[in-house]
Amino acid sequence: LSDIGHAIEKYVNSQGSYGILREYGGHGIGTAMHMEPHILNYGKPGNGPKIEAGMVFAIEPMITMGSERTRVLEDNWTVVTVDKSRGSHFENSYCIAPDGKPFVLTEEDGGKANLARFGIEVSNSI
Repeated sequence: LSDIGHAIEKYVNSQGSYGILREYGGHGIGTAMHMEPHILNYGKPGNGPKIEAGMVFAIEPMITMGSERTRVLEDNWTVVTVDKSRGSHFENSYCIAPDGKPFVLTEEDGGKANLARFGIEVSNSI
């Protein structure tokens, strides 16, 4: 799974001087909404669990225009950067189909159009 975080970090770094929040990331989805494994938005490739059929997870890059350091406001929900720079949170949920191919649960076409740009074939067996 670290290949995902590595790809996110590589892409974000190629776009300019942006921060990637370190305390937050994606997660597994199963009998609860937020489960292991935790999916970092940065890191070295080739570590952590291998992606396998039957896995369901959310990938959640959180990118800032400044500091990667954050604090939680008094409502215990809102997260802001310590330098008050703007940030953005993206989220998509994926499942790995029985054929081992991904399917994007949060895209009408299962991610087919967007993933084709990267040579990734989306499952038709959901």
